[in-house]
Amino acid sequence: MSLSVRQESHRREPHPSYDELTAQLAREFSNVERVDVAREVARAVAAARFTGLDVDEELGICALIARQQLQLLTGRRADAARLDPQVHPARSVYCDNATECLDGST
Repeated sequence: MSLSVRQESHRREPHPSYDELTAQLAREFSNVERVDVAREVARAVAAARFTGLDVDEELGICALIARQQLQLLTGRRADAARLDPQVHPARSVYCDNATECLDGST
């Protein structure tokens, strides 16, 4: 599948209101309870308003956030941050910069 075809398949009609956004996402994610879809939309609205987005941008950003969260919830998209978590050992020496450490070593 070419990139232009892939991009085209992800385009959605604009949502004039949050109710219509919720309804669209409920149709798109029919295996998810409507209350869960509404919760994700509400969380997306809170996030968008917290960042102080322009009102004209807010609805589109909310649609992206809610759709992403629902894709993660349903397993349609893997959470890349948790695919292969690695434990990093604590450093025993605190270095102030790249060349000098506080214990005198370099």
